[in-house]
Amino acid sequence: MKFPFLSRWMTEDTGAVTVDWTVLAAAVVGLGLASAAAIRSGSNALGAEINASLVGASVVMLGGGGATERQRLEATDEIWAAWMEELAGYDEDQLQEIYANWSAMATQQLDRGDAASVAMTLDAVSAIATEIESRGNTIPTGTPSSAELDARYATLI
Repeated sequence: MKFPFLSRWMTEDTGAVTVDWTVLAAAVVGLGLASAAAIRSGSNALGAEINASLVGASVVMLGGGGATERQRLEATDEIWAAWMEELAGYDEDQLQEIYANWSAMATQQLDRGDAASVAMTLDAVSAIATEIESRGNTIPTGTPSSAELDARYATLI
């Protein structure tokens, strides 16, 4: 018995290109899935590291004279610690002069309405005021207190 359909199917080659493209497409999809699996573990590990860094990061609320409604958060813990370490090396007269200079600079920035620059300057003023007050002294007469400068700053932002 002859099967003309089967013999014709065995001799035709018109579908060979379709099979080739199907196999090639399957290989590309397989490579894509393998790449995604390899990248996922690395990106998950990186995401975990970033999360750990962000969870461990902190920004200190600075406050000369105990102010707690601080509007600016410019100085990090590391910057604050470095300032306090440096300020500890100055005597009282030097601290008074440094405070006067920094508060004058903050006043000028506030007068200009320079909210972007004054934030870090006010944090430095707070650090100096904190060091002065921790030694049992008061800020220089005739200079604005850290709280007064903060109040002016609050009107800028």
